[in-house]
Amino acid sequence: MALNATVLPPGQCGWIHDLRAVLDGTAQSAVTLAQAAGLTGVLVKYNDGTATTAGDGSGQAWQWQFRQLAPACKAAGLACIPWGYVYPTDRTAFAQLVAAAMQDSGQPFYILDAEIEFDDDANAAADAQGLMDAIQAGAPGVALLYTSWGWPDQHPTFPWAVMNAGTQAFLPQIYPALIGTAPTATYNRAFLGGNGGGPGIYQMQPQPGAVIPAFDTSAVATLAGLARTGGFPAVTWWVMDGMTSAQASQLAATSYARTAAIDWRTVAIDQLSRLAAARQALLW
Repeated sequence: MALNATVLPPGQCGWIHDLRAVLDGTAQSAVTLAQAAGLTGVLVKYNDGTATTAGDGSGQAWQWQFRQLAPACKAAGLACIPWGYVYPTDRTAFAQLVAAAMQDSGQPFYILDAEIEFDDDANAAADAQGLMDAIQAGAPGVALLYTSWGWPDQHPTFPWAVMNAGTQAFLPQIYPALIGTAPTATYNRAFLGGNGGGPGIYQMQPQPGAVIPAFDTSAVATLAGLARTGGFPAVTWWVMDGMTSAQASQLAATSYARTAAIDWRTVAIDQLSRLAAARQALLW
């Protein structure tokens, strides 16, 4: 499978971490925002390891938020794809949550968010393989994807080979604002490695089944243009939490947009943003 193969529906998806931070915190407002931004779908947090509720005292119920969003997205013709943060020791209980997520979403996709814990794991490759085996056994028919750092050369101990072999696509986190580098330089290092000498995504062995870039919204037009030039049929944007009508309009102007922004949606988003600010002040 080529790096620019189609795995997710062509177009652009938005990540949701905490539904409460998306406009007024309701599924319908998230759908409204997604439509205004020209999204084809949303990628929604479903679990954190084997937990479906945040352990930070916030009361955020990950599984619950997904179950609110899935039917609302289906009614609007939007994909709703679950993702979960994963740890090296996750096995059967995690696989059971993947199976539940597939049932809740009505489709086979699930995205693993694997990061620092695998980087620091002395048995990273073996643990990653154990995780893959457990998921395949506990959630038959799953179409696994994974997301992690966008610069492979910066994380040589991460189990890239196992993750690439066990999943259908890699969603590299290419975040110029977070990393603090220029958008084009951030993108180029992801694919070509440090100073163009690798190892970047192009030099990975085995290569990912496909690549679906995950961008921040700091340079929407530039990043979308780079991905389009690279031939990638789909991109994703971190994050819809706190997204404004202006940011939604920027997304709606990319070549990946499903539809252009609609005036009434922009007005609704501005109104909901004000309500959301007041609501957040009460929650936190």
